[in-house]
Amino acid sequence: MNKLWVAGLLFLLVMPFVMADSCPVPESLITNRPTEAATRVDIGVLMIDINDIDDVKQTYTVDALIRLRWIDERLIPYADNIGGCTAAEIWTPKLTALNRRQIDMIYEEIEVSPEGIVTMSGRHYGTLNVHLDMREFPFDTNPLQIILTSASYEADEMYFVVDHKLISRMDKFTITDFDLGQPKAVASARLLREHGEERPVFEYSIEAERKSGFFMGKLFLPLLLIVFMSWTVFWIDSKKMFASQLSISALSMLNIIAYLFAFTALMPRLDYLTKADVMFIGSAVLVLCSLLQSVLTTALVARGRDKIARRIDLAARWVFPSAYVLLIIFTFVL
Repeated sequence: MNKLWVAGLLFLLVMPFVMADSCPVPESLITNRPTEAATRVDIGVLMIDINDIDDVKQTYTVDALIRLRWIDERLIPYADNIGGCTAAEIWTPKLTALNRRQIDMIYEEIEVSPEGIVTMSGRHYGTLNVHLDMREFPFDTNPLQIILTSASYEADEMYFVVDHKLISRMDKFTITDFDLGQPKAVASARLLREHGEERPVFEYSIEAERKSGFFMGKLFLPLLLIVFMSWTVFWIDSKKMFASQLSISALSMLNIIAYLFAFTALMPRLDYLTKADVMFIGSAVLVLCSLLQSVLTTALVARGRDKIARRIDLAARWVFPSAYVLLIIFTFVL
């Protein structure tokens, strides 16, 4: 008998907590939209952090708070107890990110006002795809986007509205090699595939401008030193030190080829040339020309044409630096 009293007391103590955590919304309200007319969904995004942009994989890592709002007057009777519901237990717009690679939900919160305004907030962390146009690399700027659409509803059933009050970002991000601008957002209807149906689409974007200082100091400065080293052969007497001329030219060529391979490993496989590619290829061509010049002057000296070889060396002292200046202007200015 005492055991029954204890069990009954425990039941009375536990039941309020169980009831508080359960969702009171009936299953009949989950599948149907709130109204027959197209449902309006307001979307806001707060960018909390961007900590990595991967050039090779064409992805970026995002930490964002996404808030949705819509009106569902059917939930007014359950407004006080809606806190125990999850997104799977009420009607939601069923959003998905078109450029999603891998996204995890850190937390989710649902509230319903006495007027039937549903607010669903969720913090999302993960990886999104991004198309980086790197033609201007390392001075490129690209938009980082979050592209949302509904997986279940067409444009005539649902439409998005930008919640400008929440289109924002935190002041500081952990990423160090990009400067990030102010966010923008636009809502529209779009054909996601040819001959398909129109879907509501929400696009949130932040411009990411690459900081070029790292690449200028770690890539282009050593490249300049290799090119300058190849020019020292123009000041070496071809008659007395022709072996040194050829050794320096050949070493410079090998160095720039090795440097080009190391640089290529940092870049995605692109079907176009970036500004950095043009600079590397132009530098390699000039180093190759200096090697050919060394071979030419050595051959002339071997045939007793010392004066012609000397004139070629003197002319090369001006021609090669001038050509390199033109290459830099063509690559980074024009």
